[in-house]
Amino acid sequence: MADAFVKIVPLICGRCSQRMTAQREQVVYQCGTCGSSWELRAGLISARPVIHLSGKGALLLPFWNARFQMTCEVGNVVDLSGFLPLCGSVKQPGDKGTQPLMLNIPAFALPPHQAVKLARNMLVRFPVFGQSRAVDKPFEAVTLAESDIHTLAELIVLSAIVEKRRSNPNFLTSFSVQLYDSQLVTIPFDRDGNRYNQVDLNLEV
Repeated sequence: MADAFVKIVPLICGRCSQRMTAQREQVVYQCGTCGSSWELRAGLISARPVIHLSGKGALLLPFWNARFQMTCEVGNVVDLSGFLPLCGSVKQPGDKGTQPLMLNIPAFALPPHQAVKLARNMLVRFPVFGQSRAVDKPFEAVTLAESDIHTLAELIVLSAIVEKRRSNPNFLTSFSVQLYDSQLVTIPFDRDGNRYNQVDLNLEV
């Protein structure tokens, strides 16, 4: 039996060549010297672009932002005008009705049920953020890898359409979620003890 092969990859910044530090569960590494972000891909340190979104808050929390489509008993749902009625939502999208469906999945350390709740609230409120001019700002550790977001995405979408799902025992037989164009973004929050607050969206977790 062949010996197991272990490859040790030093966490060296590809921009400034300084050593980076990381927490045990961290999957994206930010250089403390130049602020650039990196991740392991195929055993190599590769650049990870991060988009900083604007808003009120001193703490930058990372999210995987992705466009999605949902397939269910009513067919393919691709925008807010098709999705919100399935949520039983009284909020009308107005001129945002044709806006593509977007998920913001927490990428920082958060219990799964809280991550689902936060992402679900953001989904049904369909916030629109501007992009900050600031770049390479420090942000909370990323502990959820991009390759792991699909299962959580399905749970988030299901939590938003729970009444529709309960009313149809066969709903899950045709249900699926397809993700597109995922990217790592940060959204500003404030911290109050063990809670995070986003005043622009009236969100707390």
